[in-house]
Amino acid sequence: MGGKGAGTPDAGRLPAALVLYLAVATLVVTWAPFDFRVPDAVVISTLVDPADVVLNVIMFMPLGFFWRAARPPGRLRGCPDGAAAPGPWTGSGTVWRVGLVGVAFSGAIEVGQLFLPDRFSSPVDMVTNGAGALLGAWAFDRIAPRVRLDARHPGVLALDLPLAGLLLLLVPLLWAGGFAGGGTARVWLFLPLAAFGGVLAGAIHGGHLFGASRLPRRMLPLLAAAGFVVAALPGAWMAPRVLLTGALGAALSAEIARRSTLKRRAEGSDRRVELPTLRRGLPLFVLYLVPMALWPLTPSASGWTGGWTLVPGGDGPDLRLLMATLELLGAFTVVGYAGAELRGRSGGDSSRSTGMVPGAGVVGVLLATALVGGRGFVDGVGASYTVALLAVGATLFGGWLYRLQRERIRALLGRAG
Repeated sequence: MGGKGAGTPDAGRLPAALVLYLAVATLVVTWAPFDFRVPDAVVISTLVDPADVVLNVIMFMPLGFFWRAARPPGRLRGCPDGAAAPGPWTGSGTVWRVGLVGVAFSGAIEVGQLFLPDRFSSPVDMVTNGAGALLGAWAFDRIAPRVRLDARHPGVLALDLPLAGLLLLLVPLLWAGGFAGGGTARVWLFLPLAAFGGVLAGAIHGGHLFGASRLPRRMLPLLAAAGFVVAALPGAWMAPRVLLTGALGAALSAEIARRSTLKRRAEGSDRRVELPTLRRGLPLFVLYLVPMALWPLTPSASGWTGGWTLVPGGDGPDLRLLMATLELLGAFTVVGYAGAELRGRSGGDSSRSTGMVPGAGVVGVLLATALVGGRGFVDGVGASYTVALLAVGATLFGGWLYRLQRERIRALLGRAG
């Protein structure tokens, strides 16, 4: 998935990582509990349920969007003189190929479901999933020309900014969290996450896009709200109040952050927006992270429990727990990325640059000890040593992704170091 762009380091690596994350999560949702058996009879359904159609389309939209973002470079429609852009565009025809990839991936899922008891395969799912991937790729092509940084760098997008990378990493959290907490009070944890995403979006617009792109300020709250709904809807469609409140929170936070960033620039403050944005937004992420990691927030009557299994204090993993574990690892990836960005933005010397990933690892060890260790006191969960190790690895991975994004944007803007 994705290749290296000419003259750019590791082009599309973050979108490719997100594609892989969402693909794994999709397989967990559709194949759990992985009890494959040879069927007595092949069951294929052609039933068309309008609700399922909508959810199937929306579920594959992020996959199509990030797959498109991870493609090799080509020409970006709208560049002056048809200049070749160092971003992931290869012409409008490839949008249809993304749809075909979506159909193929969905087909593999449906074949697997033939061997799962109480599951059935559906060609309707394949078509609607492919339509979702196609729509996601189309949305990327519509958004991309509107978020160019400035006329001097026509092929450089705000999506290439490290701060935008942090925003994109929130999509898997909403996606997995919806399946982990759908139908329960757990989905209300989306609200601080929605506000955090709005803060990031507003700062990106106010700091990098205002007056330089074809993305009017009146579109920002709408895009922030729509992005939250699309990412959260597959798992949280049964909680319309959460979706509405989260969408409003994302829109309001985006507008407040945009105005705050513009005010700082007008006052002649440091023009860099990353540090103020992270300091403003990370407390919101903590409000989500801690209760999410310790959910269901019910103390265990038997005291602390730990072990190497996924659920040392419970009866074993189910779909919700698998998705909650994926969500936790995704959150640690965000922690690693944000921690590396804080370290990298607090100074530009090479020693800080080379220490970003190891520094993220130290943060991961401390946080995994506190949060995963704290799960040992949670009823029905317990502290999993395996999850703790994976959490540290996810934090290191997040720090590595940030370093890649930082090097990429520096190369695109022609900066040294």
